[in-house]
Amino acid sequence: MTIRRVLLPLIAVLLLSGCLLSGCLQVAMVPPQTPQAAANLYTVHSVAAWNRITGLGPEVWTKDGLGLQELRFYDATADGSPLYTRPDGKEMPKFSADMRANDVADFFAATLLASGLSVAETSNLRPFRFAGKRGFRFDVSIVNESGARYRGEAFGAVINKKLHLIVYFGHEEHYFEQSREDVETMIKGLQLKA
Repeated sequence: MTIRRVLLPLIAVLLLSGCLLSGCLQVAMVPPQTPQAAANLYTVHSVAAWNRITGLGPEVWTKDGLGLQELRFYDATADGSPLYTRPDGKEMPKFSADMRANDVADFFAATLLASGLSVAETSNLRPFRFAGKRGFRFDVSIVNESGARYRGEAFGAVINKKLHLIVYFGHEEHYFEQSREDVETMIKGLQLKA
């Protein structure tokens, strides 16, 4: 086992612990069967309990922990803005309100690659009703820098010239399928907050 494989997870745990103690990271239980606000943009209903994590970028929900499975609610991304900004200030791909669904899938893959993933591919683009609006969904395949493989699905729409994007992914061996049905139910019942 290399020093990098041992030290990087340890450093990540220490950084997250520091954030948790200093208050920049907040974790809260999302109870099942009750309407919940997500990213201050949506109302969702879950059939199972999740943990909501804020303070690291997009709002993230997970059942078993970060890196095992995550449901990410990205802020509505305006024309000319990145999906998210990196703490190190590295330039990220920018969204354009003129993008079609296939362009958004490419934009998302480029964003993942720019964030340091080894492989980020999208496939199976298809139409999807997103919060009652004409939208899209696509599959995502990810390999991180340590070689772990993840499967995912992205759901989104361009509404009022802003990209609304929710992405679910999980480790492909177990965690992706474990919560897939719950995520599908949540996204199908998703409502935009007034």
